[in-house]
Amino acid sequence: MNLRIYYSLCANVQALPGRADASATQDMEMAGLETIELQTSADIELGVIWLHGLGADGHDFEPVAREFELPFGARFVFPHAPVRPVTINGGMPMRAWYDILTLGPGGPEDEDGIRASAAAVRELIAREVERGLSRDRIVLAGFSQGGAIALYTATRESEPLAGVIALSTYLPLVLRQSDNAVC
Repeated sequence: MNLRIYYSLCANVQALPGRADASATQDMEMAGLETIELQTSADIELGVIWLHGLGADGHDFEPVAREFELPFGARFVFPHAPVRPVTINGGMPMRAWYDILTLGPGGPEDEDGIRASAAAVRELIAREVERGLSRDRIVLAGFSQGGAIALYTATRESEPLAGVIALSTYLPLVLRQSDNAVC
């Protein structure tokens, strides 16, 4: 089967050889975050919002999504975290979902940054719903710091999502009494 991957930047579309019939929108501004999209067919049954780790960008897990041979259409949304100074890295600016103030359990956490990133992810979820997916057809996925935001967001949603994938991560703000998870 000869399938193609389509990349587009706004309306400029060019086909590239690939494993799946897919389209990707490069660095498109969505919900306040720049995103990359990979769509495996025109008929979408599943949405996956996949968050990268500290210092990476939305391209980090794009190759992984291309390896899935799903029997249905899926849209993968890979947002780029904003660039911000990261305290544990000497204040160096890099893509980060929130500042990391210290390492290890029990230290201070960047509550404002965590909540702001969760709000941006909720906007991406809302956008997928506006595009026709029900919440039970949307998965949040993330690695490391992106996994922390995926877990934090998914456990505080009042309506359930299809699932959450959290790789090499932890649940932030777990000790906050005023910020208890729904589940």
